[in-house]
Amino acid sequence: MKDMVRKWHIKANNDLQVGSHEMEYDRPATDTVCFHAQQAAEKYLKSYLQWKGLVPARTHLLDRLIRDCVDFDPRFLELKEHHIGDLTTFAVESRYLDDFYIPSSEEAREALGKALFTKQFVLERLAAAGYSDI
Repeated sequence: MKDMVRKWHIKANNDLQVGSHEMEYDRPATDTVCFHAQQAAEKYLKSYLQWKGLVPARTHLLDRLIRDCVDFDPRFLELKEHHIGDLTTFAVESRYLDDFYIPSSEEAREALGKALFTKQFVLERLAAAGYSDI
C-alpha cells in the first residue's frame, strides 16, 4: 500500500512540475497548466484513499474523491470550502472543442495554488495517519 501511495505522489509531483514550469514562459499554455493542476489534485486525493485501503474510483470528479475522503476524515470538507472541486472542469469539459476555453494566466496560477493546497492538505492528513515517506 505504501508503495502505491508513493507512486501516486510521484505522478502528482510530475503534474505540478509540468504546470509550474509552463507558467515560467511569457505565454504559458494555461489550459495545459490547469489540466495538470487538476490531475495533481486528483492524484493526491487518490493517494489518501489508497493509504486508507480503498482502491480509488476511476474518476476525474474531485468532489466525488473529496466525498470519499470525508468518509475517513471529515476535515476533507475544508477542500470544498476552498473550491478544489472546481478544478474538475479542467480535466473533463475543457478537453473537447465543443467547450473550447483558454484560461487566463490568473486562472492558471489559481489552479496551481489549489493543487498545491490540496497537496499540503493531503500530506498533512497522511502524516497524521502514520504515513512517513513524505
